Amino acid sequence: MTSGFHPVFSKSTKTLILGTAPSVTSLKKQEYYGHVGNQFWPLFTSFYRLDPLSYAERCQKLLEFQLGLWDVYNQFQRIGSSDQSFVSTTVNTFDSHFLREQLSLIIFNGKRAAKEGAKQALNCNIKCIKKSKNLYRQRIT
Repeated sequence: MTSGFHPVFSKSTKTLILGTAPSVTSLKKQEYYGHVGNQFWPLFTSFYRLDPLSYAERCQKLLEFQLGLWDVYNQFQRIGSSDQSFVSTTVNTFDSHFLREQLSLIIFNGKRAAKEGAKQALNCNIKCIKKSKNLYRQRIT
């Protein structure tokens, strides 16, 4: 089984962006949303009008804006990078105190993340939203 990444969060994180598991490319680069075709980082830097940044600098900016990143799956076996190709998974254990006391919003980055993550998050009465299909196709100006 492959292990996912540690979460990017701090004591000031209010919004958690929750995906399923790192892609093959992300695992090789050891970076969330590491594939060149993924629009997460371009959208983030465009929205906040940031100059090009290193991965470490982007993660630091996330924290400054009270945002965090994590994945639903702690360990997984998957053929390729598609959410439809998981063979087996182990779900991350979300600390209910962390969820209740700190977070005000969870944004699920995809259907599978929403399905798996909502099982725990909704038990803590945190507002949860799923990113729309067209979000990454929209250009932020």
